[in-house]
Amino acid sequence: MLYLLSLTFARVILSIPPQKIRVCVVDLSQKQIDAWNSADLPIYEPGLPAVVEECRGRNLFFSTDIDTEIKAADIIFISVNTPTKTMGIGAGRAANIKNCELCARKIAQVSESDKIIVEKSTVPVRTAEAVRRVLECNEKGLKFQVLSNPEFLAEGTAIPDLMKPDRVLIGGVQDEAGLAAAEKLVSVYANWVPREQIITTNLWSSELSKLVANAFLAQRVSSINSISALCEATGADISEISRAVGKDARIGNRFLNSSIGFGGSCFQKDILNLVYLCETYGLKECAEYWNQVIVMNDYQKKRFSEKMVSNMFNTVTGKKIAILGYAFKKDTGDVRETPSMFVVRDLVLEQARIHVYDPQVKREDMWTEMEYTVQMSEATHPGLDAAVTTSPDAYTACADAHAFAVLTEWDEFKNLDFQRIYDSMAKPAFVFDGRNLLDHAKLRKIGFEVKKRGTSEDSKRKDTTAGDENQLRSPFLFDAVVDIEVHQPSTPLETMLPTSMFALSSIRRMTPSWLSAAATHAPTLLSSPPPLHQPIRHRSNRSRRGLYDGKDVRFGNNVPFSMKKTRRRWNPNVQYKRLYSEVLDEMIRFHVTAAALRSIDKAGGLDNYLLTSPHVTTKGEGEGQKVRNRIIQKMRHKEELKKQAIARGESTDAWDDKIVLIGKKIKPQTTANADQE
Repeated sequence: MLYLLSLTFARVILSIPPQKIRVCVVDLSQKQIDAWNSADLPIYEPGLPAVVEECRGRNLFFSTDIDTEIKAADIIFISVNTPTKTMGIGAGRAANIKNCELCARKIAQVSESDKIIVEKSTVPVRTAEAVRRVLECNEKGLKFQVLSNPEFLAEGTAIPDLMKPDRVLIGGVQDEAGLAAAEKLVSVYANWVPREQIITTNLWSSELSKLVANAFLAQRVSSINSISALCEATGADISEISRAVGKDARIGNRFLNSSIGFGGSCFQKDILNLVYLCETYGLKECAEYWNQVIVMNDYQKKRFSEKMVSNMFNTVTGKKIAILGYAFKKDTGDVRETPSMFVVRDLVLEQARIHVYDPQVKREDMWTEMEYTVQMSEATHPGLDAAVTTSPDAYTACADAHAFAVLTEWDEFKNLDFQRIYDSMAKPAFVFDGRNLLDHAKLRKIGFEVKKRGTSEDSKRKDTTAGDENQLRSPFLFDAVVDIEVHQPSTPLETMLPTSMFALSSIRRMTPSWLSAAATHAPTLLSSPPPLHQPIRHRSNRSRRGLYDGKDVRFGNNVPFSMKKTRRRWNPNVQYKRLYSEVLDEMIRFHVTAAALRSIDKAGGLDNYLLTSPHVTTKGEGEGQKVRNRIIQKMRHKEELKKQAIARGESTDAWDDKIVLIGKKIKPQTTANADQE
């Protein structure tokens, strides 16, 4: 967190004369302080060395003398790590605020005057209350004001974000002393941030805002990645979808690039913290909602590594694979929770040989994070050092490789000599572009087998060409169609089954008998509808569970109530199906038995079955009777419209087409038959 403080205070110092403010960043680690006092800063951030060099030694200092600097300070920023707990209550989700508490205790112990304490770390809601209570336990009677001032910087663009922030958020206690403390911090930021962009609020809102901001950003990443999976299944292009959706001013085009998932030290940790908070306050549904963002992210990472293996002939054992980019995003060397680590882990478990190249990631950082996050080290996985090696450049990493995968969107990867890389690789040479960064047409022209995110490259789908052998087979076209023998070639299937029927995946789960009935019977005109069995207002609410009322069939002796436990229930061959009604033009859910499905097949469709079957027409309640009444009403309504059209002198052909049923022609009912029913 020295990185965060150094950035913030460097910007403060650049805006304020040296005689007005002195900033000292303190830490327990002498190694860290020495690095920050050297020309070789411990982290990579574009523009940071120049900023630190300009301020350091003037009124920006780095020290391990914590006690002295606490005593001299008027405002103290707490900027320490708040990692996810690894054990105890809330392990794996709750934030560990031990470091915040230790800082508060140190401040209370050492301070000799009243001070303003500012939370800069990302913390759970109401952490400020815990800090305040610890500070109030000082033995000197000192007064402390606690503020919340979360950061909204992004690694890789931290300097521009700090120079021109979207907003600065300051939360404090809403009393006279708290408002005065907040105003002092506002006056510091006002040296370079317009006052209208400085937001003041209460403590709890400020603390929660940081968690929510990160959760919303991560949610966008998971949302577009979920759509990329759908694009790969259907033949759509995620790049085109992102471009179209991003043009909507309500949505915008930020965070709409499909990738292998989000990483970094914040997103996953903060979402898990948010999930734990929701669970703590009994908001189970809210917790499940936000947890799904993590589930989707894990799925995307796993799906990418599985796609690599499946496309390389279902085995990568002994194959060399080059990984271009290991940091979780470009312009940073941060490898915490990087998606690349999980892809490498999966490939190592498949016994691949991995060669990693990243312009800013250090090998020791890579191994440290891998051991901490995925519990992989040479001790736990002998041979890991030999299986995963680092390369000095992309060309060395790709030499003799069977594939290379782009996992970080470094700009330098766009300008590589891909012809040189192709010539040095084993053939076929695969490219897995996890960031959709490269020119895929150019790579294919060279000879690469290119696999990108969010499109189905294998199918070469054509959206408008019917009958093309390379066209993706719709997942909604059911298997029974290929076995049809009675289907007339002159009658297109689309005229027999409306488009809406192809838009429901549940059709794939229908029984073959019903499917064959739906596809083999020629359409015929329906005669006059039979009369309603009873007015709709007289429907019984006794049972709504299927065509035959209830689906539970009881058997056994009728025993006294005290022995009811001996009564058993038998669930027959009942299936929950969506059946299509041509008249209503919709899919309707039913609990139906296999026998009922055969009867529907024999009758020529659901509508014919409901209108003619004595098993339905003689019953006064149940889902079947309700749907039957709706069908009759719809048919009568169409007949009335047809009569009106005839009265106006219009053609009735269009109305005849609208009452076509799949199945045999229903015989007209006589008035006598209608009365008997």
